Amino acid sequence: LIATDRWDFGIFLGMERRWTRDTFVVNAALVFPGKIVAEDDASASYNQPLMPSVNLSWLHRFKHWKNSEFFVQAMYAEHPLRELVDSEFTDLDFQLTAGLKWHTRHGVLGFGFTENLFNMDNTPDIGFHLSWDWAISL
Repeated sequence: LIATDRWDFGIFLGMERRWTRDTFVVNAALVFPGKIVAEDDASASYNQPLMPSVNLSWLHRFKHWKNSEFFVQAMYAEHPLRELVDSEFTDLDFQLTAGLKWHTRHGVLGFGFTENLFNMDNTPDIGFHLSWDWAISL
């Protein structure tokens, strides 16, 4: 998760509620990051704070295009160095993503646009992603 060269541990809780064509998803996570140790001085270390994050998602399946979905996702996350560095780069992350997904026989193709909602200096202002989900049946 974090480039500390140490083990990070985390817990994750996910819940979803499905209706006929809509799904609401809540994901919450908490990361217990490893200690950062300076390469040249093992006594110089920094214990990072806990890193919570929350994702809220809404997916809507179209009535006439049953294999297509529209989704909106809101994300909140803490920065791992927020207590070490006083900068806009370490402020809270609030992002909103919207996009479409198409279910095919071979997987799910998706694309979306992400916008940073409040602080424009700590994450990319605008992002684009393209995804392919493929599940293995056992």
